[in-house]
Order: sequence, then structure tokens, then C-alpha cells
Amino acid sequence: MRASFCVEGRSVSSKRDILSVNSSVFDPLGLMFPVTIKGRILLSKLWKIKVSWDQPVPPDVMVDWERLYKDLVRIGELEFDRYYVASDSSATLIVFCDASNLAYGIAVYLHQHGEARLIFVKARVVLSVKRTLPTLELLAVYLCMKHISVLVKILPLEVLSSVIIAVDAQVVLSWVLSDNVNTKCQFTRNQLKDVKVMVKHLCDKGLTVKFKYVKADDNPADFVTRGMSLNKFKMVFTRWLFGPEWLRGDNFIWPSYDLNCLNPASQMLISTVTGCEPVIQGSYIIEVEKFSSLDKLIGVLTAVFRFISKMRGIVLDSGIKARLYLFRMTQELFLSKEKDYLSKFDGGEAPPPLVSKFNLFLDDERLIRSRGRIRKSTYFSDAVLHPILLSKSCHVTSLIIMDCHLKCKHLGIAATLSKFRMLGFWIPKARQAIKTVISCCIICKKYNTLSFRYPKVTNLPKHRVNLVKPFLHTGIDFTGHLWVHEGDETKKVYILIFTCFSVRTIHLELLPDMTSQSVILAFVRFFNFYGVPSHIYSDNAKSFVAGCDLVKQVYLSDEFRRAVDAHLIKHQTIPLYSAWYHAVWERLIRVVNGCLFKVIGRRKLLFSTFDGSVRCAGIC
Repeated sequence: MRASFCVEGRSVSSKRDILSVNSSVFDPLGLMFPVTIKGRILLSKLWKIKVSWDQPVPPDVMVDWERLYKDLVRIGELEFDRYYVASDSSATLIVFCDASNLAYGIAVYLHQHGEARLIFVKARVVLSVKRTLPTLELLAVYLCMKHISVLVKILPLEVLSSVIIAVDAQVVLSWVLSDNVNTKCQFTRNQLKDVKVMVKHLCDKGLTVKFKYVKADDNPADFVTRGMSLNKFKMVFTRWLFGPEWLRGDNFIWPSYDLNCLNPASQMLISTVTGCEPVIQGSYIIEVEKFSSLDKLIGVLTAVFRFISKMRGIVLDSGIKARLYLFRMTQELFLSKEKDYLSKFDGGEAPPPLVSKFNLFLDDERLIRSRGRIRKSTYFSDAVLHPILLSKSCHVTSLIIMDCHLKCKHLGIAATLSKFRMLGFWIPKARQAIKTVISCCIICKKYNTLSFRYPKVTNLPKHRVNLVKPFLHTGIDFTGHLWVHEGDETKKVYILIFTCFSVRTIHLELLPDMTSQSVILAFVRFFNFYGVPSHIYSDNAKSFVAGCDLVKQVYLSDEFRRAVDAHLIKHQTIPLYSAWYHAVWERLIRVVNGCLFKVIGRRKLLFSTFDGSVRCAGIC
């Protein structure tokens, strides 16, 4: 094919004649823009100096036009092949963007079958409104996104696999890759907003959009923005049609450059090797739905980020970066409306319900957090005062809830919710979400299934409903025997539980046996921690079938009586065969036994290890 020109030999003296001749070049795909763009630049110059349509042009402009006219007459000497898109293999759309003070434009290449071919070029002349060079580079990206949307409609989606947008301005890349844009220009913010919306539409269609940096010397779009003579254009014509040499081959490798103007997070997002993670995509870089453990998911993400940082030679804390990426991407996917609103700089639109309800804001890491009502507290950390907002319908949220459920030893909704919030997270309708997640816990299903309904309880006694100091009224009881290793032998041990009737807190003591001396020493340790109680309540030992003689011997021994009477403690027992009468410690014994069973199971620990665990659990 040849570019046609049909006004050879015509006299040109006015702006009208220049426009007529310049428009006579038939080039619908813009493949000759490196030469013809100079005509548009001349017309723009005539508009700026306010030359009328039929007025003779200034001599300096006429000299430039005569030089361009000679090139336009000979432009038919250039030939290029007609190119078509094959449907037997995938293709990648590569768009180079560039801008100068005179014009900005794009050059679109289609990479298929191991080679890149120029398929479309578009350029625009800079208007009289003064714009900074980074803003003009951003306009080139905006022009790129507008025409990619059109090309995607023309080209078959089953052939296109990804779109690569190459920019030679690191400032523009930092704007596009981050949500926090430090610019006061409203025009720039509006253009960025439109670019991100168009990128999101492409991702919704199943395309992967990547932003890459390219050096100005390797950017073919640079031919369009400045213009060149026909002779110089012939010298670079092959490079213009097929792109840089490193684009050739099935698995081309994008060259690496120094990205000193970008922060480490943005540098990690720009993939310098084909096959790295995309910058903007519709899902995570790994399939999080395949993970059933939060620790395993964080571990795999940490390994991915460690590999990327090692390949790029960047020193990063991979664990922290992995967590930030996981939470940030979760909010991008499930809280996109709230994040888009918080990223705006104008407050014209009405805020989404969650923004106003939870007083949301974006922190320095671009994470959505909530300003709680306890932010003036100096006791909790900043993560607890301003928790990260997550969606209740996200798999990552379910993994975090299950992790909190395991850390609080398979306790119920309240304990799991408390642990979840102390880790610095917040979700709407948290109790409902936690109930849904922990209802699938197999261990809790096995252990918490009830065989019959308990009888109706009576009113609580006055020493359990009045507010007094902790452990003023204390109930004591033993758990069942447990097995531990001590040397080469296996022996029984017991846990003595002290229960406060007022606030339901407990204190645990691991005893090597059920003798009176061991119980008294446990009492001494308890008194040193919490003071001497006024009343002690216990079973009467006849409610036990196995081991009742041992318990009865402890409670009725002279040593136990002397220790109680010395501190003026009143010891009371419950009625015979009425374990539900003082069910405070019975319920908490079940909680302790349940935690031990779910965590330890049938394993036998060393006595020292078991004793340390019980003491930590009893104090906390």
C-alpha cells in the first residue's frame, strides 16, 4: 500500500491553502504521522499568531511549509504491507505513548506470531492552553485508553490476551499506579479518574492491563510528537513499522530501567519481565480461594514478593508488603465504590453508606480505615483505634475470622469478635459474619453438639449479681485428670480452677496430685495474686462418682480447714447431687476442657510445658 497525495503543483500562499493541501493526504490509519504532523503543527502556529484564512503567511512559516510540501509530494514513495489479525494464536496489544510541547500521540502495535506490527497511530497538536509536560504525557495516556476501547471492539476478544501501555514519563506512571495523586491541577485529576475508569472497564472484559516504562530512545511514539523529514523517516521506517528490536520473538523481554522517580510499591507493580504480575487486574496474583489457612496464604504471598524484590534488586520487607497487598487488593475488589469515593478530591457526590456510617478514610498505605469512637484512648494501638475495613463476603475475611477463632481456642462469637477487633479489623454485621464462618468449624461441631436440653434455671443468688471486687466470692473445683510425661513415666495431673462469681474471670493452677498440701499451696499462690476472698464455694464431693473419696478427703482435711479459718474465709458447699446449683465453675470447666481438647487432643505434654501453658492461660 502507498500513502496518496493529490495536489501536486498547486500554489500555496494562505492558511486556507495550507489546510487544504495538508488535508489532501489520505492516511486513515495515521501511519505517516511522523511526516504529516508537521503540517498540523504549522497550522497551530498560524492560529496562535492569529493569521486570517486568506492572509499571506509569514516568511518563516512559508519556509517551513515549502520544505514540508516537498516531503508531501514524495510521500507516495513509501510502501507498507496490509496486516491482518490471525485467529489461531493469542495476541498482545502494545501501545507506546509520548508527548512534547508541540504534540502528543500514540503508536499501537499488535504482537503476534513472534513479531510486532504497527496497526494504528493517532496524534493531536497541543492547543493554545498552556499545559505542563507531565500533563501532556497524561493526555497521551488518556488518548491511548480512548482508542484501545475502540480497538477492543474491532479486534476479537478471544485473540487478545493482554494490553501493555508503555510510557516514558515516570511521573505519569506514579500518578496512574497510585491512588494518592499530589497535584493541585483539577484537570489532571479528572483525566486520571477517567483513565482508571477505562482501565477498569478493560479488566471487566477479561483483559489484563499492564503499565510499563520505556526509555525515550526506545519509544516509537517519539517520532509522532516532534515530526521529521521524509529522508529521516525513511531511515527509521523499518523500526517504525515493527517497533524496537527487543519486541521480536515469542517471549520478548522488556528491558529494565532505573525507576528512581517511583516509590518501591509502584516499582514492584511495574513488571519489567514478561509474565510478571499485572499492574491493574480483576483478581489477586494468586488464587486465594484455594487456601484454607491465613498463615499459608501470607506465606505464599511473602515468597512471591521476596522473589520479585530479589529479581529487581530491591530490599523490601516481603512479609509486610504481602499483607498490605492482600488487604489493599481485597478492598479494591470488594469495596471499590468506597475507595473510589475516598480517592476523589472533590466532594460533590453523595458518600456511600459505609463511608458516612463508619467514618472511613484512606491512610498513608491507601488502606480504608474507620475512625472509631475510642480514638482518644492511649491504651490501644493505632491499628485498633483505626481498624481496617473488610467485606464480610470475602474469602480473605473468612480466613482472618477462622484464624482468630483458632487463636482464641475455638471459643464462641463474642471471643472471636473481640480477637478480630484487637487485630485491627472491622467488618459490617460482624457477628453475623463470624457466626457464618465458625459454624463450619468441624472441631466445634463435634464438641458443642448437645444431646439434651438442660433444665430451667432459677434466679441467681445475690453474691453473683452485686458488683464487688473480683474473687471476693470464689468457686473452686477440679477438672478431670489429665496425662503428662514426666521422665519415662506417664502420670495424672489435675487443674484447680478458681472462678469469680461477679465478673466470671478464672485462675488456673496445675496440681501434680489432689492432696491437701497441693491444694493449700495453690490457695497461697492464688491469695498472692488476687487477695483473700470472703467466701469459697465448692462441691460436696458426693456428686462425683469416680475419685469422690480423694476430693472429699481434701475438703474435709484438717490442713484445709485450718488454712480457711486462718484467713476468716467462709467455706460453703452446694446441695447434694445438684451440680447445676452453682454452675458457674461447671460452665467454665467445660470451656477450659473444650480448649484443651481442641488444641491438645490426645497428645501428652511434659509437665513443665503444660504448667507454663496453664499459668499463662489462667492469668490472661
